[in-house]
Amino acid sequence: MLKRFGLGAVIIVAYLSTAFTGCNRVDIDKIFAIKKNFSYTTTSAVYTLGEPIAINTPTISIAVQSWHIEPELPDGLLLDADTGVISGTPAIEQAAVQYTITAVTSEGSFTAVVSITVNQAPPTALTYSTTSCVYTIGEAIADNTPTVTGTVTDWSVSPSLPSGLTMNTDTGVISGTPDTEQSAVQYEITASNYAGSTSTVISITVNHDPPQALSYATTSCVYTIDELILDNELVNRIDARSGGVCKRLGRIMIHRNGNDRRGGARIV
Repeated sequence: MLKRFGLGAVIIVAYLSTAFTGCNRVDIDKIFAIKKNFSYTTTSAVYTLGEPIAINTPTISIAVQSWHIEPELPDGLLLDADTGVISGTPAIEQAAVQYTITAVTSEGSFTAVVSITVNQAPPTALTYSTTSCVYTIGEAIADNTPTVTGTVTDWSVSPSLPSGLTMNTDTGVISGTPDTEQSAVQYEITASNYAGSTSTVISITVNHDPPQALSYATTSCVYTIDELILDNELVNRIDARSGGVCKRLGRIMIHRNGNDRRGGARIV
């Protein structure tokens, strides 16, 4: 049968027979086994910016002379040149990147591939400078400022704030001048980024301004029993509801109390 293919075929068969017999065959099996079993604890790693990673350890069944990686690891991570272990604290955000790690041995070079993603940490520990807020209609409020750990890319509040108040969607600061009265309402405020979110609750009450500057025309009154007095007019009372002077007047009269002789005064 070999004659049909000529001398070249005989030479090829002889070569292959030599290459795959004896110790050569054993060496090839060993190399395949090393290559097959070379791997890392985590082959698709997702880390959080600023948080130390769990060390990523290689498994290989032969002594390694040197370790190499391509491309370079993200800032904050490193490959141990003696052990091949990946460790550190990532200092830069990145989408998934494939890294080829090469272990150089006496039997040749072997490679393993690891994917690394670094995400932002979700924000945490959101609080506001004032959590139980009592405001007055028509008076500008002091800015209510949040404190939060981490990076925030979006702010939201539910339900909507009272009329006249707003929340800055870049900073989360609540400010403004309320113009509508309301009893205490709970508001949930959420700070978020693509990695997650954190929330807190504040209460807001909006009251009318109490009346001010009440005065009467006569403030030191001397009256006689059973004699009609002149009306003691309400001169001034600033009312927050109307924004001006209250016009309602009162008339004070003296009366007897039942059949005894004690007198009293009343507004009628």
